[in-house]
Amino acid sequence: MKDKKIYSYPTDHMLTVGLGFSIFYWLCEFFISMLSTHHGNALVQLFGKSIDDVWTRIVVLCLFMIFGSHAQYTIDKRKKAEESLRRQNEYMEALHETALGLIRRLELNDLLQAIINRATSLTRIPNGFIYLYNAEKDELEMKVGTGIFTSHTGLRLKPGEGLAGKVWLKKESTIINNYQSLPEKIGHFDSIRCIMAIPLKSERGADGVMGLCHTEKGKFIDSESAEMSERFSKLASVALYNARLYTDMQHELERREQAEKDSREMEHQLRRSQKMEALGTLAGGIAHDFNNILSAIIGFAEMAMMYDAPEGSKTHTHIRQVVNAGLRARELVRQILTFSRESRQDKQIIAISSSLKEVLHLLRASLPANIDIRREIAEDAGCILADPTEIHQIIMNLCTNAAHAMEDKGGMMTVSLANVFSDGDYVSLKVKDTGCGISPDIIEKIFNPYFTTKAPGKGTGLGLAIVNRIVQSHNGTIRIQSRIGEGTEIEVLFPLVKRDVEIRTAGLSIPIGSGHVLFVDDEELLEELGKDMLEKLGYTVSSFTDPFKAIEHFKAQPNIFDAVISDINMPQLTGIQLSREMLNIRSDIPIILTTGFSEDITPEELCAMGIFDMLMKPLTIHDLAGAVQKAIHNKGIGGLS
Repeated sequence: MKDKKIYSYPTDHMLTVGLGFSIFYWLCEFFISMLSTHHGNALVQLFGKSIDDVWTRIVVLCLFMIFGSHAQYTIDKRKKAEESLRRQNEYMEALHETALGLIRRLELNDLLQAIINRATSLTRIPNGFIYLYNAEKDELEMKVGTGIFTSHTGLRLKPGEGLAGKVWLKKESTIINNYQSLPEKIGHFDSIRCIMAIPLKSERGADGVMGLCHTEKGKFIDSESAEMSERFSKLASVALYNARLYTDMQHELERREQAEKDSREMEHQLRRSQKMEALGTLAGGIAHDFNNILSAIIGFAEMAMMYDAPEGSKTHTHIRQVVNAGLRARELVRQILTFSRESRQDKQIIAISSSLKEVLHLLRASLPANIDIRREIAEDAGCILADPTEIHQIIMNLCTNAAHAMEDKGGMMTVSLANVFSDGDYVSLKVKDTGCGISPDIIEKIFNPYFTTKAPGKGTGLGLAIVNRIVQSHNGTIRIQSRIGEGTEIEVLFPLVKRDVEIRTAGLSIPIGSGHVLFVDDEELLEELGKDMLEKLGYTVSSFTDPFKAIEHFKAQPNIFDAVISDINMPQLTGIQLSREMLNIRSDIPIILTTGFSEDITPEELCAMGIFDMLMKPLTIHDLAGAVQKAIHNKGIGGLS
């Protein structure tokens, strides 16, 4: 900063004032004397009759000059002191207000505005600005401004650019009383006449630049304003540094709170995941035992229906109903395994209409009487490549959610199925309700896992999440439209495929074959069932419940067998281990494994081991007949290939 000008009272001004008082007194005395005598010599009246009168008047004049000058000096000095005291009071008030801002930890923008307002008020310089440095972008940004700078907040400078950029870079204050001559002046501010820029410095360097300027001609930055601004900027720098620390601390606290919230959410999700994993493990164990029971029910019922009950008889009809019930129970188990992520189901070409009609038939019995179902199922609706169980699950979840939306007041559920030939060939499944609708605030969240609007105990938040996962795995699309108070429509689009193969039904003919099959299952009932089924299909069967005895029998005469069928889950020796032993004895023997639920081992790993195929329990006689015939007559081309 340039040296300030030291104030001193001008002596010539004092003499002028004193001389003026003396001459005024002398002239007054002269005219009074002339008026009182009405005659006489004017010079005598002016200077006196004698030398003593002259000296007397001269002394009086000198005294008047001295006292007059002193009186004027005293008056001016007092005015100057009062002005200085007023400005000091303003300065102290500004310091106090800035200190309060420091103590109160004002928001950064509020503090900056308070600083520049007080600086302009203190110095009586109407135009001011504050630039702050952004380390990430390596630039200065005008955060606040007054006067001509008010409309230029947000202006950005690079370090070294313009006066503010140079002051920030050099970290030294600068006063320019002829701004128009400055070569690097900013084009926005041609009206500036004089300007002062001061760096706002803290422990970590220059945080920014504060500037004050005049736009009127004849104005300049005096040394007193400069010194006052310099001192004020130091306190402002402390307040600014503290406000930034406070802001950083706020952001850090918010970040930690969010991190803790995320951690709690992740912990909650982990507990749910572990719970689902435990349920999945439990479901897998139940499914294994339940599928063994279903295997006996379905298998023996099929045997009785096909070989013991004449077709068309009531007995045949009743047994067919038992088989159909068993097959529905099998699908139920597969749905449970889908939830627990234990099942692996191959996609096949299916018509959705049959699954849709079955679900609506089952659903009607469970819905309240005040909910009506309208069916709009096109007879020519095409086929899709899909997992039948998962399609069944999609339909059930969408219809259940629609019914839940109308459970209080009732309404109409419209279920439609049709072909759509727009932007591709699709089969469109729509489920529409006239319920409460979905709020726009949450419509984007409804497919998130565990998100539910249902009361505790009425929903898990997994239904639509699973629907979304299944649709994506089938290369499909979900569309949703909803209005509060009017209802919701969810449309699922599946890619349409040509029906170039026949859909499997229970009415297909059963292939009869020949050959010697080794059958192993630790359940006596299933061992007996398997033996009876295979013999009815024309095969010679050697069956065992003990896997070790089966290995000994195979080892004794390995070449007499055409295929091996073994359960995977056996307590003494698993089907995987049994397969390895037999393949070591005879590497070309086709082996078919059966299981009540999918194992952790992948189809690729089974294929690499030399396993021909794997069948899911409960087995139907059609499944068994097809797999055995394929194993014996098409060796090397297994179901896992």
